[in-house]
Amino acid sequence: MLFRLVSAVKRSGTENRQFVQRIPQTVRAKAAGRSFKVDLTDEISVAIKISPQAESVRFSLRTSDASEAKRRQARAAAALERIWEALRTNEPVALSHRQATALSGRLYRAWVDEQSSRKVVVEC
Repeated sequence: MLFRLVSAVKRSGTENRQFVQRIPQTVRAKAAGRSFKVDLTDEISVAIKISPQAESVRFSLRTSDASEAKRRQARAAAALERIWEALRTNEPVALSHRQATALSGRLYRAWVDEQSSRKVVVEC
């Protein structure tokens, strides 16, 4: 597995650091149009959507502290590397309990909305 060296970038107009990583050419077509959630800490996560013309992933690390930015940078880089590897191998991505619960909630709400939109006609 090839690890890319990535460092937090100083953003203009703010003290917060920014994560920037190139999307590998091998997965760019598969990643286009998909949304991902990257956990920066146990409490803070970032939702990203890859557009078809995107060449890199960019988002705020939501901290101005250099040491905290390094920790969040490492965690985000590891998460994206797992996503890229899963897209290369076409294998499912392991979900955390929190992610699985959120996904099941979305599935349930979609099912309930579909059921409530159906009208039941009872003839007597």
